[in-house]
Amino acid sequence: MIIVVSTLNFMTINEHGGEAGPGWTAFNENGYITMWGISFYMFEGVGSVLPVMEASEYKNNFSILLGSALATLLVVHIYFSELCYYTFGEDLKEPIII
Repeated sequence: MIIVVSTLNFMTINEHGGEAGPGWTAFNENGYITMWGISFYMFEGVGSVLPVMEASEYKNNFSILLGSALATLLVVHIYFSELCYYTFGEDLKEPIII
């Protein structure tokens, strides 16, 4: 779904000549603190880490695996969120559910 929505976003950006959506700002001074709180919901699956670690045969390297997985999620979340915000700007009133 991320690929489909991202493709549609790129098509929309292309239709608008590469311009950002209305009201888009590179750094939103009024909403960046809220973004921190909302971003923590991305990691709500952390409660499943201990059972997975116990079942893993890579217990010695599990912290590296966990860090890599969280870093990947963080990068994908930032990229996708910024792409949607750049595409729609302040017109994005409804959440995009994937």
